Amino acid sequence: MIEIFEKDYCTVKKLYIQNNIKKFDTEGIHVSGGRGIHVSGGEGIKILSCKIKNIGYEEWTPSYEGAISSENANPLLVVGVAGENAVTDLTIDGNEIYNCLTGYSEALTVAGDVAGFTIRNNIVHDNSNIGIVTAGHYGWTTKDWNENSVYNNLSDDIRSKNIARNGTVSGNLVYNCVTRSTNENGEVISSAGIYIDGGKDITLERNVSRNNGVGFSIGCEECKMNDPDNDVTGIIMRNNLSYNNNGAGLVFGSNKSGNNGPYAPISNCKALNNTFYKNLRTQPSGAEITLQHNSTENLIKQNIIYVDYAGAKCYQAIGNWGFSSEASFDNNLYSDIPSNNGCPRFSEHLTIEINAKIGDIVLDSGLRPLIDSPVFDSNVSPDEDLV
Repeated sequence: MIEIFEKDYCTVKKLYIQNNIKKFDTEGIHVSGGRGIHVSGGEGIKILSCKIKNIGYEEWTPSYEGAISSENANPLLVVGVAGENAVTDLTIDGNEIYNCLTGYSEALTVAGDVAGFTIRNNIVHDNSNIGIVTAGHYGWTTKDWNENSVYNNLSDDIRSKNIARNGTVSGNLVYNCVTRSTNENGEVISSAGIYIDGGKDITLERNVSRNNGVGFSIGCEECKMNDPDNDVTGIIMRNNLSYNNNGAGLVFGSNKSGNNGPYAPISNCKALNNTFYKNLRTQPSGAEITLQHNSTENLIKQNIIYVDYAGAKCYQAIGNWGFSSEASFDNNLYSDIPSNNGCPRFSEHLTIEINAKIGDIVLDSGLRPLIDSPVFDSNVSPDEDLV
């Protein structure tokens, strides 16, 4: 409906964009550095205070069914094409995106060669998959890409730039973004409220993610082992609130869409001063903080981790569900439970011992976790908004 190509310092402001229904690859706002016939770049682009509604492969309905992989829609899509032109100095501020059937795509997507961006104060809600994503390492965001090309034949320079980086995601509210699609094993795919999928050097702060598939996810689906700078690193997640999500409050680590690997390394990332409150509402496995594959040298420090032992489907504080996973937990505050001598409950895959390294998990290195019941505002019901 709106396309921006090879334009610098362009502002889209206070527009109401709705009712673009098309079976395949539907777009609401598409800012592209070039892909297919869209060959361009953009510096200083701003998307401000727009409302984007009912962009989808079908009309929005609250009782939507799960999509298949060929059903995609992008209400707001920003792509920097590696090897052509980057998108730089991007601002997405104060928009509302809702009631969109996005299929396997996301409501707000920043992908490819995007260097320097701010995503702030947006409200993203009631969509059929992930709310906000910053992504990297996908073939379709590179120069001269087609379905038959070989990604590894691209130059190191192109591949090293094919990642959203040096950005801030702050002050956003994301809720009711839940997929009903299933994978080849019939398992429901998790849809994060906010997802770092191959991004680098990004700060997440003061965001609220509630009633989504999972709260936050820091990982990577497309692992190209020959990529320069293939790892996801430099992600700082601080002062965020994650609550009442169907699955985990935070998923840390790599996953591979469609098969069993390889898995990109997720390293030197930090989760600081966040609150994870009463997640795991419907998912029968997982933990408030779940470690996935190939996450190493990450720090989880000074967070509130409040498990609802009465209402959650799976009541675990920390779970390790991948291989080669490592994290340091330092000075976190866990909700009290009436068992295990007051120790927080961890995944059954782990042996719990405070102040010691157990396998690849370092628990509160030298500092005991503060095992207590965090006290929230007594005027707020657990079923009400916390913001």
